[in-house]
Amino acid sequence: MGQHGSPGGLDCGIDPGRCKVGVAFGDRELRFSLVIPRDRLGELIRVLTQGDLEPLREYLTYGSIPPEVHLSGSVFVGAGTGSGEVLEELRRAGVRFVPVPEAGSTLMARELYFRLHPPRGLGRLIPRGLRVPPRDVDDLAAWVIVLMGRGT
Repeated sequence: MGQHGSPGGLDCGIDPGRCKVGVAFGDRELRFSLVIPRDRLGELIRVLTQGDLEPLREYLTYGSIPPEVHLSGSVFVGAGTGSGEVLEELRRAGVRFVPVPEAGSTLMARELYFRLHPPRGLGRLIPRGLRVPPRDVDDLAAWVIVLMGRGT
């Protein structure tokens, strides 16, 4: 992947966790995202170095993976608690990345979930702070990490 803000390519965000890893790809906006088991990190590294997303398609949580993907943007990785092993594996594989402090990214990811999927019916009556997404939002936290890394 190229330098920060490379035109024409997708940026990637990674939210490392002990059991699962959130991954998001986008340019000006989120294009697609995944939540993968931590033990599939090797396949994610192959995606970043070789560009073939097919092995991870089953973990897609948002958007759709286009037939041809240009992963020439930056890679932003959350540098929070428990990220050390993931950062080290990326380094060993030669993946260039920008570590990003991820404080607050999970709460921002929850807000993003409800912007992408506005509550309907009685769900609209639940106060914003009490709403809980019906799925893991690690992928959206990864997109928040991209936005934080870009400074947007």
